[in-house]
Amino acid sequence: AEAVKLGYAHTEPYNVGLDEEVTLPVSGSGAKLRVPRRDICQLTRERAQELVQLIKLKVREADGGDGAGLSVVVTGGTSNLNGLVDLIQGALPETVRRGAPNGHLGLPAELRAPAYSTGVGILLWAASQEDRPKVNGLGPKAVNGTANGHGLGSRFLGRLRNLIPVGRFERHKGGSNVN
Repeated sequence: AEAVKLGYAHTEPYNVGLDEEVTLPVSGSGAKLRVPRRDICQLTRERAQELVQLIKLKVREADGGDGAGLSVVVTGGTSNLNGLVDLIQGALPETVRRGAPNGHLGLPAELRAPAYSTGVGILLWAASQEDRPKVNGLGPKAVNGTANGHGLGSRFLGRLRNLIPVGRFERHKGGSNVN
């Protein structure tokens, strides 16, 4: 379903010709099914419109108003859906853009796609928590796993630091980690 959505769908069905069809495999058999591409787009548009309504609600909650003055960054694999950013932009008063991990992190090109924004962001946040000041002599247990810093989280972050060039975490503390 994800490959069909990203490969053939669009949030604006009228951008697809009436005669366009897509041949899809039927799960569990060798059969193929021909589906009008516009039908895929219509279903996708309906789900995207639901998503836009949820975003509008969350923006209102976060801002206490209509979202004026805020910017919305859409990340994750679905942000690659044709027309999604434009659909959201049409429903919100402020800037909407697609975000992805930036190239300054030293990540391989495969991990700079919007689909990896959340995972990369969580890892960078966790790494930044490791260096937070201690409160009452204790470091952040959510990252270290233990008060003495020898837990699973600490070992994981040590391995992560070996994968990403030295200094990458320090340069991005408190700043934006997406383009």
